[in-house]
Amino acid sequence: MYVKKLQLALILVYFILLLSSPVLAEDNATVLPVTGYITITSDPSAANVAIDGRDIGNTPITGYEIESGTHEITVSKTGYESKTESVTLSPGEQSGISVTLEPVKTPTETETPTPTMTQTPVPTTAPPTVTPTPEPGIGWYVVHCNLDNANVYFDGLLKGTTKNGQLTVEYTVGSTPYNKVTVSKSGYISVSQNLPLPPSAGQTVNTYLTLQPEPSTNGQLTVYSNPSGASVYVDRNFKGSTPLTASLKPGSHALQIAKSGYREINENIFISTGQTLTREYTLQTETEYGTLSVSSDPAGAGVYIDEIYRGLSTVTVKNLVVGNHDIKVTASGYSEWKGTQFVKKNAVMTVHARLVPVAGSNKGYVRVTSEPGEAEVYLDGRYMGLTGEQGTQGSYALTLNPGTYTISVEKTGYRDYEVQTSVSSGQTAWVHAVLVPFTEPLTGSVSVTSDPEGAGVYIDDVYKGITPVQISGVTAGEHQVMLKLDGYGDSHGKVTVSAGGTSTVSVAMKPYTEPTAAPGFGINIIVLGIFVVILYCSRKRG
Repeated sequence: MYVKKLQLALILVYFILLLSSPVLAEDNATVLPVTGYITITSDPSAANVAIDGRDIGNTPITGYEIESGTHEITVSKTGYESKTESVTLSPGEQSGISVTLEPVKTPTETETPTPTMTQTPVPTTAPPTVTPTPEPGIGWYVVHCNLDNANVYFDGLLKGTTKNGQLTVEYTVGSTPYNKVTVSKSGYISVSQNLPLPPSAGQTVNTYLTLQPEPSTNGQLTVYSNPSGASVYVDRNFKGSTPLTASLKPGSHALQIAKSGYREINENIFISTGQTLTREYTLQTETEYGTLSVSSDPAGAGVYIDEIYRGLSTVTVKNLVVGNHDIKVTASGYSEWKGTQFVKKNAVMTVHARLVPVAGSNKGYVRVTSEPGEAEVYLDGRYMGLTGEQGTQGSYALTLNPGTYTISVEKTGYRDYEVQTSVSSGQTAWVHAVLVPFTEPLTGSVSVTSDPEGAGVYIDDVYKGITPVQISGVTAGEHQVMLKLDGYGDSHGKVTVSAGGTSTVSVAMKPYTEPTAAPGFGINIIVLGIFVVILYCSRKRG
């Protein structure tokens, strides 16, 4: 008896589960809205448009977004008969309708006819009258587009190109009507939409389409100059005069600015995909210039020309205006040297300053040079300055008390150079550092693929391209990688790049899925049923 009642209780739970399953399925159902787009035109224009009884504006209306499905569209205008049409849109569909409104007819008074006497005609024998068959009537479609020289197709057949923003297409009344119009032009996204009802004889039906430019991968360069009107050359190709905006392919370019009576400007620029790069230049008038080269004994002394510091000797300064220039050379432990030099047009003038030590000084000196030049000099770990340019006699001069010091020379991309040197009173010690470059590259590459292809790739939140893609010049180390693709969830991960190596990232993109139903009210019914069974069984045993 106990077993039978237990069976009955389990059957009760089974039916409770059956009844609760719809609740589980519906608890957290999510409806994702899907829309389409519609373009509405009318003849005459400026007519009021209502969709499902809600006003949305006046014609023409282009690309209005509404939910997919069937909608009632009413077009009305004062003095004209209103028209209502039904339109069905699929998700993502772009459709269009064109409505011709008829003027409201005004009733006219008619006179009551006066009865008249009609004589009965005498029958006669005459040949039958032949009525000629009328020729088919002609109507016209007028396709309006925002661009000239756009190709117009009716059901895939080329009908011509737009001129002055439109193209007229003849239609023979009674022939098979056209269904769809397509407008296309190189560099623009093609647009298609359904044609309105065909015209009657002598009637014109209008339809409107708008072309949008294709997304560009180019960058944009904008150049200003003072004064304006300077010629702009990119990679030796004339682009126009300033102010100028030009579209350029991503990469390095040679930029040249030239104007008669002014000095020419040359610059190498780099432009990325989608980047807008702006350059502003103040042009210098052409005058006569020369060059001044200043050396000293000892080398590595500070050189000033017209009170402007120019670096450590030997210093060569170009583009000095023709005429006299004041020169000052200084070094710690030496008396200051001053002089004047006349600079000639297109000539290189040389000055050699022989410095005199300060009397009674017990200091010693260290001169530091390097290959390559312009390296950082450190004294016992403290930064002191830069060596001169490679190929010159310039050095970095240190004035020190007698003793032993650690001299370090460092430059990015090279191994550090370190040496100990002794300084004696009144003596000069020379340190010449030949720097050894690193042989290993400091960057690597990342190869990224995805299934499906076409995902956008971001490394450290910077867009790098579309899969499949190999990205070079990535700094060695760990980086964040993200892939994005419409209809799929974003993929996140990390990649470690080795110097000189290629790291591979391969991702299977996961499509978006509808949310699964979470336990809701139905689960409560299940729990309650189980509780009833347990209670029943426990009471039975008792």
